Amino acid sequence: MIPRICNLPVSLSYFLLGPRQTGKSTLINALLPEGSFSVNLLHRDRFLQLSKDPSLLRREVDAWLAHGQTTQQVLFIDEIQRLSVLLDEVHDLLERYKHLQVILTGSSARKLKRGQVNLGGGRLLENHLFPLTMEELGAAFELESVLRFGTLPSLFVMETANDIQHVRRRSDSECRDLLRAYVSLYLKEEVQEEALTRHIGDFSRFLDVAAAQNGEILNASNIARECAVDRKTVSAYFSILEDTLIGFPLLPWRKSVRKRLSLHPKFYFFDLGVVNALTQSLTETVHPLVRGRLFEHLLILETYRLRAYRKSEAGLFYWRTNTGAEVDLVIAKHGQPTAACEFKSGRNAAHGPFPGLVAFAGDYPDVPCYVVAEIDRPQLVGQTHPVRVIPWREYCQMLPDLL
Repeated sequence: MIPRICNLPVSLSYFLLGPRQTGKSTLINALLPEGSFSVNLLHRDRFLQLSKDPSLLRREVDAWLAHGQTTQQVLFIDEIQRLSVLLDEVHDLLERYKHLQVILTGSSARKLKRGQVNLGGGRLLENHLFPLTMEELGAAFELESVLRFGTLPSLFVMETANDIQHVRRRSDSECRDLLRAYVSLYLKEEVQEEALTRHIGDFSRFLDVAAAQNGEILNASNIARECAVDRKTVSAYFSILEDTLIGFPLLPWRKSVRKRLSLHPKFYFFDLGVVNALTQSLTETVHPLVRGRLFEHLLILETYRLRAYRKSEAGLFYWRTNTGAEVDLVIAKHGQPTAACEFKSGRNAAHGPFPGLVAFAGDYPDVPCYVVAEIDRPQLVGQTHPVRVIPWREYCQMLPDLL
């Protein structure tokens, strides 16, 4: 298993949420002490058994705990959202067994957060797992291949040579096959079940359009016209993607929270390879016209994932003026911006100009501004409002201090 950097509680009970195939089950099974009680709701016979009689879980756990063979008592339920009624039984067990640790994994927060389910009386902490980060991949992180295929764990294997373990990406053809299967078998089938709609074609068209506009400011009316559905349906579909952890919104930065919420967000899918599979862009090389967007997407994903793993209170936003000047990412803490970043692919992009950062610096002169680019050494560009241009790897190293 590829070591992960998320810090999970040692003894407290928790949810571990994340999209399918991000390695939740693999990670938890590697951490479980011997003798733990495990339930996998992806196993159809077990799912049907507990569907008919949810209280069976409680009776089985009671018997297991009464047997008392393990010093560390851990109950693990995989894909809990498939049978959220079990949360009532989990709550009862947590009430009666103070030393029982419960670990629940899920690939959809929709049924857990929107349905009338018992969330353990506040005893279950929330943690997230994402595709692999640059730090987790280490030497296996290759910019060009990540821009094409993303970092789903299934695309990588751990190998041992001369007693040394290293991570290797699968072949291009294997990566393409895995990503296409992920999109067709998961996104366009399982996620459709969350849509609560019979119009499967509408949701499929929506996914294609949403992926094509990944990282752009959302205009639900325009997307609705392209998908031939109404605006409310598009908004509902984006909520489904967010609730099933397939993507997340990036809100615009404004001093007023009310104004911030009234403006259009951007939307980013959780993985670059999934976006490229949806847009049928798993080509031999990344097209120059889209490379800049993918580079920006990659670094926003790195920031988003590390913020979650560090449980940082920092907020992530974009910034845009009424004249169209824009900053890709604003990091804010305690209601105040603390850093502004533009992401530029290609070495020539580091020369500027940077109208978005210049405009931002005019409003927030004390906030550090960065251009993150494919360069080897940091540079200062501009005279009136000098902008620090830094290598993208240096930005990733700076993230713990920025968040």
